[in-house]
Amino acid sequence: MLLDTIRVFVDRFTLNPRIKSASGLIACRNSHGHSWWQAFQDGDYLFSMIIHRSSEAYLGNVTYLPGALTIVEYSLFKRLSVEYFHQRETDSSYEFCRQKLGEDRYLTHLAMEVLQGWQLGFDCNAICKTDAPKSFYNLLRQRRRWNLGGTTSDIYMITAWGSVKKIFFFGTPFKFQNKFLVSKTIIFFVEIV
Repeated sequence: MLLDTIRVFVDRFTLNPRIKSASGLIACRNSHGHSWWQAFQDGDYLFSMIIHRSSEAYLGNVTYLPGALTIVEYSLFKRLSVEYFHQRETDSSYEFCRQKLGEDRYLTHLAMEVLQGWQLGFDCNAICKTDAPKSFYNLLRQRRRWNLGGTTSDIYMITAWGSVKKIFFFGTPFKFQNKFLVSKTIIFFVEIV
């Protein structure tokens, strides 16, 4: 995480007290390596952060706070922690995917249900770098996990009334379109290899 990131988040919370949680721009630290899938993942990160999160923030509320770079106001996190850290048994694969594979999205949904009139924000000046998978096999494993967690979370987002009220006109169709394009691109490259 770059040194200015915390300052950017503090400024964001100070300028807009309605924001109770926020995410920032995530890029791959090792995208300049020797593999095309690391560069692909960096492009995917930047596209989803800059296009998705910026448009959602402009429309009033971010619908996904990624685990790599998210800040949550302490009072909100304290309220969410009881449900979020509760280790209950999941009786369906849907709940398992939603709570265990998409845990950052699960935290976002809990926040959206608790917050009434408050916002989840995004600031592209808060920057964090993470490592992309170094092998194609690890990239496929990561994408499978993300797609399972993301799909179940999107289904929940659409069907839960507390979340539906906060979904925007461009948010959900745009996310589904991006998932479709990324999945098809990966499948295309797998067929070529």
